[in-house]
Amino acid sequence: MLIHIAPRLLVPRSFPFACDLVDVQVKEFGLLLAGGHDVVARQPFPNKRYYVACRNKGRKATKGLLIDVPGQVPYFTVITRWKIAGEIVVQHRVEYVVLDDEFDAVTDDPVLWNGLCFEMGDFPNRVTDVLLQQAKERGCPLGLSSPRATFEPPSFDDRTRRPVSPVEICEQFRMPTIEPGRLLPRDNDIQSRLPSRELAFVVRAEEVNYG
Repeated sequence: MLIHIAPRLLVPRSFPFACDLVDVQVKEFGLLLAGGHDVVARQPFPNKRYYVACRNKGRKATKGLLIDVPGQVPYFTVITRWKIAGEIVVQHRVEYVVLDDEFDAVTDDPVLWNGLCFEMGDFPNRVTDVLLQQAKERGCPLGLSSPRATFEPPSFDDRTRRPVSPVEICEQFRMPTIEPGRLLPRDNDIQSRLPSRELAFVVRAEEVNYG
């Protein structure tokens, strides 16, 4: 199964501090991707408040990561750690649930679940009532309902001026399967910054463990 995820951090407006990617872990696949080596934080969106994890190859800011896993995947857990201002660690844990086994790919970009026109591959709609309800519960339109870590400056210890506690964000996200062709980079606003297949992290069967 081809998995597309875009671990992302949203910072406040006019935020003056550096935001770095510590690592990305996918527990069930035995993946631990080190920031600055395997993965890096870049800004592929027009809204520069977003930082997104992408593979550390080349200079292009792509929208997320590809993971190639043998067989169908029922669920997986992604833990992303960000470092703010060189000091504050934000840990974002997302429990992904795959809702069906009809196709061989998934993405956490809900825009790609919609019916896509000929120029985008000509694919039918994959959005269900369950996914519309999920977006409603998350308080946003379907296309903006992707998982994200929203950073709000934490309280500080008056004596040490250090954060009182680490920032931890946990959420669950449900996804339909999609046709792998939806994930091909194409010359349009939605697909042009998708990572190409050769940038996928490949997981071997013996590394997969759902226990």
